[in-house]
Amino acid sequence: MTESNWPSISPEKRLASTVIQGAAAELSRNLDLFSGWLLAGFGAVLGLVIANIDSISVSLPPERVFGATKIFIWAAGLALVAKYLSLIVVTARSVGDQAAASTEKLLSQEPQALAQSSFSALFSEIEGAFFYPAKWYMRWNLRKIHDGDFVHGARLLMKIAQFQSVLVLTQSILHLASAVFLISGEAI
Repeated sequence: MTESNWPSISPEKRLASTVIQGAAAELSRNLDLFSGWLLAGFGAVLGLVIANIDSISVSLPPERVFGATKIFIWAAGLALVAKYLSLIVVTARSVGDQAAASTEKLLSQEPQALAQSSFSALFSEIEGAFFYPAKWYMRWNLRKIHDGDFVHGARLLMKIAQFQSVLVLTQSILHLASAVFLISGEAI
């Protein structure tokens, strides 16, 4: 491959990338919604309990509320990490869609535009927009694409979305544990 040539991308790889990115973004978006509603709902209940601790302390010892709050804070921390991962996946999908639309528009106006441009120069500009250690990650990711693994980024987004699902499942379990601890006073 010469410096000005772009790697050949088969229709199957383009389709696979589109399908995987779409599935990852949709999964991530739905997990983010579920996680947010779960956090807000349980946070509201816990907030009401804390606000009324004086009137309910006879039947609900403050130690239970404190213990449930500690568990809730762990769940909120997981929700924060899951939210960050969702931002990565959904943003990457959106930027990919925008780049595809811009490329199609450019090629419809100037069919030889990509043939006259440098793949390496484009990737150098993209890589230059990041700080270290993200720069190393982008260099590695762009090298994969340059070497012909066009679906690499999509597979990575799906893996991130799957890890996000583990975090949200763990968050759900912690909310349940917090509720059980609050109600029963038993450590889980």
